[in-house]
Amino acid sequence: MNYVSIDVETGGLNEEIASLIEFGAVIDDMSSNLDKLPVFHRYILNYKDGELHYQGHPFALAMHRDIFQRIATLDKEFAFCEPQDLGREFRAWLIQHMKGYDGSQKITVSGKNFNGLDRNFLKFSSLFDEVRIHHRVVDPATLYWKPFEDTELPSLAECLKRAGLSTEDDVKHNAVDDAKDVIRLIRHHYGV
Repeated sequence: MNYVSIDVETGGLNEEIASLIEFGAVIDDMSSNLDKLPVFHRYILNYKDGELHYQGHPFALAMHRDIFQRIATLDKEFAFCEPQDLGREFRAWLIQHMKGYDGSQKITVSGKNFNGLDRNFLKFSSLFDEVRIHHRVVDPATLYWKPFEDTELPSLAECLKRAGLSTEDDVKHNAVDDAKDVIRLIRHHYGV
């Protein structure tokens, strides 16, 4: 079964006051080399009164300094879109790259905390107007959860450690690499 690993980067944890700044998605067929999988990536251009405008919490805004530099210069190596265009562009990409997808079916999504965070930010874009997503989402935290030891579900960094895929204490905090890490965790769990 094909599924789409989705990740976003934001200006904070509260979608009511923080901006969506990056969207990344990777289609996994559970067999192709990770580096050969189709990748969709957009930096989000948030305009207010004709000027780029972002808001959020200092810790999150500072963490994404490189992203804001690319947005500020509209770096030609990257793709950008406004929130109202994200759904249309993502849907067109899915039709082109996801086997058997014609735009009418629901897609299965994986993501670390997709239902708890990412979905809340994406409701302010056109994504859900264009792409139908199953309500059940694959979150790798449940695959690496230790129910008799953990007091909460493990973070992406902790899942990677438990899988033996990383010894670092932090994730990359860019949407495409984080989406690929979710795929790595799922594949590792199932021995693929």
